[in-house]
Amino acid sequence: MKKPPRKSRVDWPSARASGLIRALKKLGFIEVEGRGGHRYFMWPDAPARLPIQVPWQGQKEFQPHYVKATWMRAHNIMGVSEQEFLKVLK
Repeated sequence: MKKPPRKSRVDWPSARASGLIRALKKLGFIEVEGRGGHRYFMWPDAPARLPIQVPWQGQKEFQPHYVKATWMRAHNIMGVSEQEFLKVLK
């Protein structure tokens, strides 16, 4: 017997680095540094946490699993929901 599909399953979109950076800034993350081909973002209320790293690769599209991994980092730091993240990503 097949299991029913999970109700909380989200179809994650692909996104460019500029879209991920814009979404993180809209959520309140602060860009703390850019080294080489990466940008780093910190949550102002939790400076001791490791920053979220976004590779700056120009117009390259990141695959959905990378977008989800970025959301998971933001969720662990500030508790943002999947729907909130997807709303600011668009």
